[in-house]
Amino acid sequence: MSELKDDAIYCAIAHGKTILCQHDFAKRDPKEVVQLVLAKIAPGESKKASLMYQDLSIHYISTPATSETPEGVTFILITKESCGRKAPFLCLLEMEKKFNQQYSPQAVGAAQKDGLNKFEGEMVALVNSGKYEDVAKVAQSEINKVRDIMVENVEQILERGERISLLVNRTDEMTNNAVAFRKRSTQAKRNMWWQNVKMTALLGTGIAGFIYILIGSVCGFGFQCV
Repeated sequence: MSELKDDAIYCAIAHGKTILCQHDFAKRDPKEVVQLVLAKIAPGESKKASLMYQDLSIHYISTPATSETPEGVTFILITKESCGRKAPFLCLLEMEKKFNQQYSPQAVGAAQKDGLNKFEGEMVALVNSGKYEDVAKVAQSEINKVRDIMVENVEQILERGERISLLVNRTDEMTNNAVAFRKRSTQAKRNMWWQNVKMTALLGTGIAGFIYILIGSVCGFGFQCV
């Protein structure tokens, strides 16, 4: 980001189309361009905007009309296109604040062309202060930090989502394993029950056969012991 003091071309404060204070930083005399811009601004319109003209950026802040300043006051700063918008508008906002502190609306409304040019020194000092680039850089740095935090949070959410998905999959797997285990346990119980029934039946048959043979050997197989 280049510095505002190196990119500044022209600065002016106007009541309607009347230039009250101005300074030409680059000696390019862009007054015709300024008048074209002022002609586009509706009287008393409150607006903040940037316009492009050839290789120039025209930044301005216009204030609402009042009974003392019926045509509204406009603060204009023309810079090189490479300057960007943040630093010029920060400068214009402070310029507006200091100008309003020094001049009453009545004085502004009554002033003639170049009638408040005593403010030129203050205007030049503000543009050359170099502090607006630092503010803009801090603002951009804060934006970058917020963006990085948002990206980090999104990544954490995605990672958490993957963990939750993995946990759900594992839970489903454990549930399926538990169901399969219950089925195998039930089948094993049934098999053991049938084996017990078969063993009991075989044992009962064996005992009955043994008793039959024992009685038959003593009494004869016709059971005539009496």
